[in-house]
Amino acid sequence: MSYKPENLSKRAAKGAAWGLISNVTVSAISFLSTAILARLLEPKDFGLFGMAMIVTGVVRLFGDFGLSAALVHKKEIDNEYLSTAFWINVAAGLALAVVSIIVAPFASMFFKQPEVKWILIWFSGTFILAGLSSVHKTLLYREIRMKHIAIIEIGCRIARVIVILITAFLGFRFWSILIGVIVEGVLKTIAVIVSVNWRPNFIFCKKKFHELFHFGRNLYLQSFLSYFTQNMDFIITGKLLGAQMLGFYQFSYNLPHLVKSYMQDSVGPVAFPVFCKVQDDNERLMRGFLKAVKCISIITFPLMAGLFVCADDFIVVVYSSKWLLSVEPLKILCLSAALASVHTIMPSIFNSQGRPDIGLKWNLVKLPLTVVAIVIGGHINGILGIAYAMFTIEVLSVAMPFIAVRLIKQKFRTYVLALLPSIISSTVMVFLILLFRAFIALPPGMNILRLALEFLVGVSTYSLIIIIVFKKDFEELMNFGAHIIKR
Repeated sequence: MSYKPENLSKRAAKGAAWGLISNVTVSAISFLSTAILARLLEPKDFGLFGMAMIVTGVVRLFGDFGLSAALVHKKEIDNEYLSTAFWINVAAGLALAVVSIIVAPFASMFFKQPEVKWILIWFSGTFILAGLSSVHKTLLYREIRMKHIAIIEIGCRIARVIVILITAFLGFRFWSILIGVIVEGVLKTIAVIVSVNWRPNFIFCKKKFHELFHFGRNLYLQSFLSYFTQNMDFIITGKLLGAQMLGFYQFSYNLPHLVKSYMQDSVGPVAFPVFCKVQDDNERLMRGFLKAVKCISIITFPLMAGLFVCADDFIVVVYSSKWLLSVEPLKILCLSAALASVHTIMPSIFNSQGRPDIGLKWNLVKLPLTVVAIVIGGHINGILGIAYAMFTIEVLSVAMPFIAVRLIKQKFRTYVLALLPSIISSTVMVFLILLFRAFIALPPGMNILRLALEFLVGVSTYSLIIIIVFKKDFEELMNFGAHIIKR
């Protein structure tokens, strides 16, 4: 299917909007449930489940051959491509379930936590579910049917949260999280398959598998390395500092990177197929790229800046004082997440240009640097040192947008200029919140009131600067939003 420029822009805008709606809603639901769970469960419960999820993430990598991205990238596909990819994914899902069961006792010994083994054994069935629905989900993304994906994601997450909260109230501890995740996986698989009018045939074409894998192999290796790069802090924290400190670190990491995930999961899946359709028009590609970067930064930078300056009150109000050890790492990871949010779209540029090898090469450099930085930081200053290490690595990742812009023969200066409105506005906002804190002293125990006032100061300051000083950028964002509402 081909699209005219205006139709493609509309589909992209609508798709990105539905992706954002989905991720904001899902994350809001998860945030509220986590705030409740933080009072029902202990840091160790979150740490134990986190350890198991690290291992399942590693196992899952061996089943991702990059076929989904290859199916999206190809301009024309037929039933042979789809059926071949389907049976490969099903076989991979079955194999991963077996591998998960086999590695479970070894993972338990690595982390010195016997509970990890049983979490992995019960979780293994979700690999089979993922294999059954992978191609169907790819077809939804290929046609930018983000509304369908949003409805599925939101509905299944609500079911997951309900199950988790009920079982947590009944005293299931970390098992409550596992039960909810499994229920979500079952429901999501059924919903995705039902939403797509395609069923596999008993076809496997070796030639077409090699064709898909030829494109996807670099993405496969890239995702393999990227997983370890992005999760090495969890692995080392769990091994070096134990389940309880991993629980504290997860709370520091998850909230700011939730915002990054908004962008990655809502803009990324739309950007890739859209960029693929204009892969030969560098000027048009750059305009879309800059618009995406500007919109991402205008949303994420003030959120991260506000959370940075209000981290102590936020933790106490939302999660309770027993999570205070998470405050300082949270501040540093807010800075890391702000940078990461605008870096999430870079792979879409590389892949649309048929250069997934660039991301692979970068991760070959990034992984050893990450390991060294985290080990040194963890030994020197625990989870705070690890947070500083992650921020340092994200600063080095500024090389990625530079390479992306040069790849499509454009100027890096235009990329930097696209970020200026959000950088300047967020900086002024932080300064005024700090002034408010310095001159308006509230008595102890007034965390909720202070947080509310800081929120009002931050929102009003940022909004006024964006509307008055950066009027053109604000109007562009509002036109984007108005267009989405009309659609």
